[in-house]
Amino acid sequence: MSNPFTLRTAARYWSRYLNSNTTTEKTTFAAATAPGGQHCEGSNLLKFVPYGTTADGAKALFTYLTSYTRTGTRDDDTIWIPSFICKLKWTWTGSGNVAGIAAKQVINTSYFPDKVELIDGDTSIRLITDTSLNVASVTVDLEGATYFEIGFSIGGLTNPTDWNALYGLF
Repeated sequence: MSNPFTLRTAARYWSRYLNSNTTTEKTTFAAATAPGGQHCEGSNLLKFVPYGTTADGAKALFTYLTSYTRTGTRDDDTIWIPSFICKLKWTWTGSGNVAGIAAKQVINTSYFPDKVELIDGDTSIRLITDTSLNVASVTVDLEGATYFEIGFSIGGLTNPTDWNALYGLF
């Protein structure tokens, strides 16, 4: 007897969260008529990793991840409710951080962190961390969200010069 079901995972392409690196901090999210962030409707999971311009190690950055779900059934009745997912601390140790490539989506003066730590939020997220000579990352369940938003904060840390993130939806 043949199996009538095929389980597949869609291809995941990494995209930049912002068009260019930033130094702008954002730590709060509010209900909105039009949410910020990136569209993710139809995706189950989000995998992301920040990167930053840094020439040495001992740098760190906080990220805040929030999803937005629509209320109401008509456009004139809709507001978007933010749902906090997690606050993370990313660390660039400097002992082999992976760099981008000149003239590509992440350039060669930007580096990916090798450690990530959950500071607050949903403990069901998946952390890939303490990755010697590799890139730390986080995967979260989007729980039916339509948009997600990443906020950045230096929060008194010694941070990269500027920062951004890559994300993949699947």
